[in-house]
Amino acid sequence: MSGNGNAISYAFRGAISVVGILLAVVGWFMINTLSDVKESIAKNSSTQWQSISKLTDVTNALDKQLGTLSQTLSDSIRSNSDAVNRLSSEEQDHESRIRTLEHPH
Repeated sequence: MSGNGNAISYAFRGAISVVGILLAVVGWFMINTLSDVKESIAKNSSTQWQSISKLTDVTNALDKQLGTLSQTLSDSIRSNSDAVNRLSSEEQDHESRIRTLEHPH
């Protein structure tokens, strides 16, 4: 039985060695894969930050343009309001003149 026990012992040691080698190979592939994933994440993170920076620049430009548009609109409203007030004043002046001509005192 001793010879049979030794054969089983060697077979078991061989199986353990094969499993260890397989685990080492799987571990090596996992480490390489994780390394690639890490590099990919770093690259994507950089791209995302660049995109965020560009979006911030565009937002700032739009804010500036919106401010300019708002100021232009306010100026236009003020100008139109002044014109309406002048026309209203002239209309009242003309009405007053017409009444004076119709009903002289």
